[in-house]
Amino acid sequence: MIRMPGFCIYAGEMVNQPTLTEMLQNHTRSASISFGEETLDLLSRVTDFSLRPDGVMQFMYQWDEPLSYNYRGRIEHVVRTFNLNVRIVTGDHHLYFLVEKDVKYGKSRDVMIELAKIIYNSTRRILNAYIVSDLIKQIEGQDSMKLETEWFRAVSSLDKAIGIFGELDTRNDDGTRGLSETHRRYKNREKTASTFLSYSKNGVRVYISANKSSVTLKAPSEVNVSLNDVEQYVRALILPKIVVESLPIDSTN
Repeated sequence: MIRMPGFCIYAGEMVNQPTLTEMLQNHTRSASISFGEETLDLLSRVTDFSLRPDGVMQFMYQWDEPLSYNYRGRIEHVVRTFNLNVRIVTGDHHLYFLVEKDVKYGKSRDVMIELAKIIYNSTRRILNAYIVSDLIKQIEGQDSMKLETEWFRAVSSLDKAIGIFGELDTRNDDGTRGLSETHRRYKNREKTASTFLSYSKNGVRVYISANKSSVTLKAPSEVNVSLNDVEQYVRALILPKIVVESLPIDSTN
């Protein structure tokens, strides 16, 4: 079980499902790397591929990387295997790629670039998908029981960013909201991140980051949340109003 499941969100040009399925379903690519007389075989592959009844493609992207370490004064080389979950959602104008948020190694963007090479033979057709400030604030107003942290950009000529922590905006039983003085002061500024307790998810903590275009859930110890819960949240509240930029995520072909 993933304690804090999350997805980073990207967008890409439309590709029809049969073509996309053919590209991904049995994808395997092999390579090798040499260290003197020693050669390591590296494999990248798509596993556990499925096309769900709702049209979402779901699979695991798995890849090998060489790892070197010092063992009693001698450099040893081994292969280490990584994997991340991926969902592809077909929107009205774009494909949306939900790549599992890799908190430990930060590999989510690397996986997206590799998928772009498989699907488009280029990274230029994968686009940035932004969770903009207005969307974060709209979701807070709709779904937040209690706003706990928020970050703002360029709050003054000297302050590049500011983070606020506390009981910043609380939904009362009568439907009114209690706002802290600090939150009142900055709430109209450009917001880049937010953490709140979700009304629709029964108190599950939601992390939204504009910088990483990511959504992460963290439940109390007695409650289980999964990537399916994150996907549901993203599809319901994020994708309908996410902003897709025409510039690619990477200029390398």
